[in-house]
Amino acid sequence: KDSLHKWHYISDKEALNTSIQNLRMTTPTGGTNLEKAFQVVNYLDPLPDNILLITDGLPTQSNTTDKNATTITGPQREALFEKAVNSLPEGIPVNVLLWPMEGDPMAASAFWKLAQYTSGSFMSPSQDWP
Repeated sequence: KDSLHKWHYISDKEALNTSIQNLRMTTPTGGTNLEKAFQVVNYLDPLPDNILLITDGLPTQSNTTDKNATTITGPQREALFEKAVNSLPEGIPVNVLLWPMEGDPMAASAFWKLAQYTSGSFMSPSQDWP
């Protein structure tokens, strides 16, 4: 297994620091592929006992999406979300922290249902937070 698909021990400070450093250097660009994220979970052994998902809305890409497309509709984003959820292994609670974008009205409902269905939790900070 490559390092993307294996667990790191919390006692391995070097691996932990490297992971955090890499995360801090990563700038989000392009769209969001929730399907790919959930598929990575399938490679982990053992499977996680829960997932913490931090997001700003419904996905805009899938593994089969045209990378050159410049727009996507709300219903298309909902379909991508459903496709992603179907790739998630069963029995893992998904805990969602949603910082919603304007113009994505179905995100809160979809992620709340995901959290409920998987026995996870859902939180979306108020507009004036903190």
